[in-house]
Amino acid sequence: MGRIIAGIALYYLCRMEPFATLYINLHGGRFEIPDRTFYSILNAWELSMNNMGDVKELIPECFYFPEFLRNINKFLFGNRTGKENESINNVELPLWCHRSPEEFVRIMREALESEYVSSNLHNWIDLIFGYKQRGEESVAAHNVSFI
Repeated sequence: MGRIIAGIALYYLCRMEPFATLYINLHGGRFEIPDRTFYSILNAWELSMNNMGDVKELIPECFYFPEFLRNINKFLFGNRTGKENESINNVELPLWCHRSPEEFVRIMREALESEYVSSNLHNWIDLIFGYKQRGEESVAAHNVSFI
């Protein structure tokens, strides 16, 4: 399980050292194939929503560290399939944040600190750490994984 969690963090942090080196080591001495690299917020969301074997929770950096979204080290991640003239560089961001890493982090933090999240955080805690983590309560809450 620890390798999976580390892999998720490295997926998001692959543009920054020392995480890039760890990411390369995890993938046998090279960056992951471009189509499976973290290149887009939308793509990461769609993968998590549509592929139960590839669910990725957000990392803390999404709420305070916009630099993880930039390829400041100029790593060569390659080109996605069918995008030969478009190399992966900075993470593609949604229009709602005006494609700004700082605005993305600000809005994400604002959402995290919202009244709605504060009022419902206990439900998430029950799923991740509490009584809905395993057993019948887990199944009833659709908190099951088939990994």
